[in-house]
Amino acid sequence: MGFSGDNGSESARGADMRTTFTAVLGLSCMFGGIWLSDGQLLGTGGSEAGTLAMRVCTCVVYFAFFLVARRFSRRGDGDVRWLFGVAATVGIILFAIGALCMLLVMPGVERGGAAWMALGVLSLFMVKTIGAPVSVGLVCLFARLDGAMVVRACTLGMLGAFALYSLASQHQVSAALGAYGTVGVAGALLCISLLLAMLGFGGAPLGRGPEKRPPVLAALSVPGVVKRPMAKVVTPGFVIMLVFSAMMLGFLRNGFTDGDSHGDPVSFAALILLLVVAFAWRGLRIEHVFYGALLCTAVGILLAPSVAWALPGLEQVMCGLGTSLFEVVSWALVVWAARNSIETLEAAATMRLAATAGHLLGTLVVAAGVVLAATPAEALFASEQLMVFVYMVLLVVLLKFPGLQAPFAGAGDVSEYSIGTAGAGDAGRPEQDAGDGLTVAGTAPDGAAAGSRAALQAGGRADGAGDDRGCAYEAAGRGATSSAGVPVPFLPDSASSQSGQVPIDPVSAPCDTIARTYRLTAREREVLGLIAHGRNMPFMEQELVISRNTLKMHIRHIYTKLDVHSKQEIIDMVEALIAR
Repeated sequence: MGFSGDNGSESARGADMRTTFTAVLGLSCMFGGIWLSDGQLLGTGGSEAGTLAMRVCTCVVYFAFFLVARRFSRRGDGDVRWLFGVAATVGIILFAIGALCMLLVMPGVERGGAAWMALGVLSLFMVKTIGAPVSVGLVCLFARLDGAMVVRACTLGMLGAFALYSLASQHQVSAALGAYGTVGVAGALLCISLLLAMLGFGGAPLGRGPEKRPPVLAALSVPGVVKRPMAKVVTPGFVIMLVFSAMMLGFLRNGFTDGDSHGDPVSFAALILLLVVAFAWRGLRIEHVFYGALLCTAVGILLAPSVAWALPGLEQVMCGLGTSLFEVVSWALVVWAARNSIETLEAAATMRLAATAGHLLGTLVVAAGVVLAATPAEALFASEQLMVFVYMVLLVVLLKFPGLQAPFAGAGDVSEYSIGTAGAGDAGRPEQDAGDGLTVAGTAPDGAAAGSRAALQAGGRADGAGDDRGCAYEAAGRGATSSAGVPVPFLPDSASSQSGQVPIDPVSAPCDTIARTYRLTAREREVLGLIAHGRNMPFMEQELVISRNTLKMHIRHIYTKLDVHSKQEIIDMVEALIAR
């Protein structure tokens, strides 16, 4: 029996690793192909405003796909593989047509004329249609990964995309490929990314019958994750962080100034080094990536004169690395929103639209500087100072208003980080390796939830019992405590009493999952457990030996982090987890 269980665990672990590898490689191929085609085709067009037009076309495409995904998601009865497969196939065909128009047709049209501009915009629009379905599909695929792997997968995938782009942008490589070869490689990478995304979702759908089409929610479900309505997940702070993280890419790749340093061999070597660090760093978190992005950008912009004097060109390399890391943060935040939203598909499409809006905003900053300044150098200097000012204001606002802070813990479920608590059945178990090197303190996703349901059934809980919905877990005795120190009431389970085993507290595992997801402190976890049991404030004051004001402060912090407004909403969250 034990050997069979170990075999099943190893098989599941191997499947998780294969899916993770598929997602990482798909992300690298997708963005590598998109950036390669953008660089080559915009360079062929030769218009300074080409990048700005491309950003606008991208936003239009993502908005159109958002409307399609929103309607598809709300129907709830379609196979997401059909949506991604059909949309991406159409996108690849349009990409090929648009690329051929820009390479073959536009050079024969009078440059600067109305026909040339119209053909250029139409070609750009066709080229950009591939990005939305493939990227949203990959977000949904990342959202299904094991929680312990999400952060590093996002980092490796995005840095891999920059490394691919940097390699193909090296002078010797780009000269050997030529314009047609570069666009061909970009198209091949996009096709590979589509195939990998489809493989991650289990391959192409087998038929159109209802029995062969898994519902949208079922196809995008993630065991052990606290899924909530998208309006509860996407907070103002989240949107601010996403847009401003994405701005840096649009700012540095604006088309008006020469700010893209990824063709520098030093930049390629630095990206390879970052990939090695990300692969080896077991405790990597999104906040580490964010701080690294801020540091690289600050060195590249604020210390540019000193750095350029000591090591010419290094300031551009640092800005390029900062852009790469900001894109990692942007992608991870999009994945977090999709992973934790009930409307996974709609959240993925919405947040990718917000990211592209950030790219457009960053390019508009430089465009405004070009219009207002006398020379390109003055425009670049003014836009750099404006970007620094914007990021400083962002940091001040987030420090002043903690409620606006984005959930930096990446994908937000049980394996992402530890807060020193364990799930039901894990008390006393030492910290263990989560599979990809991230340390987890006693995680208990599916098994704990199953144990909670079994405990409820054994306890004979009836709907409407007790003085509140959370009071059905009334104590029949005292003596046991949860891993966070909260007293655990006994359920009236005769079998457990006769065997001498401690009954399972049905709310312990759900509360631990919520605490890990929303980064509650140890004391807030204790308060959460008492609220889930339907305890009133006098009882909690006495149990925790704290004052009324201190208790109110903890409850207020819990409400802010969970974005709820009453104890009943917390009880509903806990019961929803138990029901799963």
